[in-house]
Amino acid sequence: MDYLYYATRFARIKNEKGIEVRYSPRIAQRIFQDIIGEHDLNDWPIELQVGKARQLGMSRETSLMFGHRAIFWSGTNAVLASADPEKSSKLTEMMKYPIDRLPWWLAPTPTYERRGEYIIYADQDSSITIEAGNQFNGLARGTTPQLVHLSEVCEFEEPEELIEAALFPAIHPSRWTFLVLESTALGRGNWWHNTWKKGKADWKAGRARLRPVFLPWFVGSDIYPTEDWKLMHRHHIAAYQPAQYVLDHARAAEVYAHTDPLLSKYLGPNWRMSKEQMFWYETTRDEYNEKGNLNRFLAEYASSDVEMFQSTNISVFPYEVVSRYRDLARGKQPLGVFGLQTSEDIFPKRLQPAERDIDHNAPAIDIAWPWGGTSGRDLNFTLVPLKWEGYGEKDEDGNGKIFIFEMPDGRSDYGIGVDTGEGVGKDRSTNEVMRKGNIFARGAQVAEYASAYVNSLHLWPITAALTSLYATPFGGRLKQPRVAIECRGNGDTVQNELVKRGLYNWHPWVRIDSKNIQPGKAHKMGVFTNNWFRKQVMDWLLSFLNDEKMEINSPYFVNEMESLEADEWSQSMKAAYNEHDDRLMAMGFIIVSLHQLEIMRGQRPEDQNVQKDEDPVWTPPDLSLAAGQQQFLAKLNAGRFGVGRPASARGVTQRYG
Repeated sequence: MDYLYYATRFARIKNEKGIEVRYSPRIAQRIFQDIIGEHDLNDWPIELQVGKARQLGMSRETSLMFGHRAIFWSGTNAVLASADPEKSSKLTEMMKYPIDRLPWWLAPTPTYERRGEYIIYADQDSSITIEAGNQFNGLARGTTPQLVHLSEVCEFEEPEELIEAALFPAIHPSRWTFLVLESTALGRGNWWHNTWKKGKADWKAGRARLRPVFLPWFVGSDIYPTEDWKLMHRHHIAAYQPAQYVLDHARAAEVYAHTDPLLSKYLGPNWRMSKEQMFWYETTRDEYNEKGNLNRFLAEYASSDVEMFQSTNISVFPYEVVSRYRDLARGKQPLGVFGLQTSEDIFPKRLQPAERDIDHNAPAIDIAWPWGGTSGRDLNFTLVPLKWEGYGEKDEDGNGKIFIFEMPDGRSDYGIGVDTGEGVGKDRSTNEVMRKGNIFARGAQVAEYASAYVNSLHLWPITAALTSLYATPFGGRLKQPRVAIECRGNGDTVQNELVKRGLYNWHPWVRIDSKNIQPGKAHKMGVFTNNWFRKQVMDWLLSFLNDEKMEINSPYFVNEMESLEADEWSQSMKAAYNEHDDRLMAMGFIIVSLHQLEIMRGQRPEDQNVQKDEDPVWTPPDLSLAAGQQQFLAKLNAGRFGVGRPASARGVTQRYG
């Protein structure tokens, strides 16, 4: 009756050294047992999608549970399958190994058995059908299984047909259902990835069939690294100083472990990655990287479910760059996650946050539109805080949420890049807010909004709220952030609505190959992504991100970096199939708008002094950090920064410090 009683007293397995031992659960397996136990105690169907790092024992654990049910419960109709017949046979042997070593009086004798096809226990009316992920007909056709274990699902050739169309309709969820799909990830935008995103977004709300379960590599502390490996490298570990990217990775892993209840339970609320694990991670990662397989390492030894889904395409950004940005982003949490509330006649009720999603224990941000142009009516917005459980939960794409990573600091210039979609669940309508780099700090992504269900007619209130929030006082007035909107499609609708309400700091559409570049005389406002401008945007993006000229705080943005690939046929860059580049494009628009007409300074000291023929030597002003701070404080004390912000905005500054 009791699985753990059976497994810990009678099941014998081979360990990682190939030695037969009595089964003793590892941390990852105990976490998995807790999840199974939760379903069991509540009489819920057990239907799980398990993503994992390699060698954490999930196939072993599921096989033990599968075998226990198959041999001790009568009337069991079971299906077992892996990617191909050979792998299915190995999975079958994994299930049978502990059964074949049970005492003679405990295990039932198979009545019929055909290798790679079926095992039948006629005396208890139970059977196990062995199938494969490359077969032509669907899984479990003509049967009604209660017990299903599918392994290496990412390698199934037609999962939509084999699983979605054939297997799922054959299973009628009940308290007896045991359905486990487990695999390491293999790319993005495929069936496994899309099913995972659906589960993350909707399982807790009862709107997805499969519960997503992810187990990171670092829970395998007994094999990553092994005791023998630690013994061999004990002198290297003693003198080891972790590289910065390893420290960033460790920080991201700690944040993930502390925000996941089960990881926190088994690793401890104050868990920190050990020096041995950091040394193993750095040396193994470097070895994969030197062989050009860094994306495979990151997928198979992922520290979060977001990292698990590595693109199989060759990104225009080096994998080490993407990995560093991902670790940095996941090692920090946003200041807040918000939804927009305002008048329903300008932003439909269906797009505003539902009452059940609002976190009433966190402060809201009230924003007043300060530039008039609203036909005698005040335009007010409220950013209401949303319930949010971290990047490891709920919604992988951040759809429909405003992420605030940094509040305006009163001394920086800000800009907003805007890309619009159709609002029908495909491309995203996006706002990317950037703090322009200055003598105090490099540039940074300070806020982000993306939604697949907001079109151009409904995007302008989001842009208006962020524009108001990131306006800064200067010279007795509020300085508007620069706004760069893609107008070649339907973005001119967003721009027009904001022009009518008094916004004027737009990107001037000028050609930089003109003899006289005069932005003030531009005949058009906004961005038009024709062929030459898109290439210019990509050049700026590659420069800023590869050279780390700005901070990226959104893991969703990093995902788009990974999926951006070069198209050798059209000599361009675009998102991989079934992926998106809306965040990248929006950020690229504002990077270009804020920087393309500025003089790029050299990086060497000698580049700062320019001498040509008999011209006098130009000596630049003192731009050191200390001098810049003194100038800023002098202006602040002299009242040079104006009258300040509206009362509601001042409240924001006080609230967030």
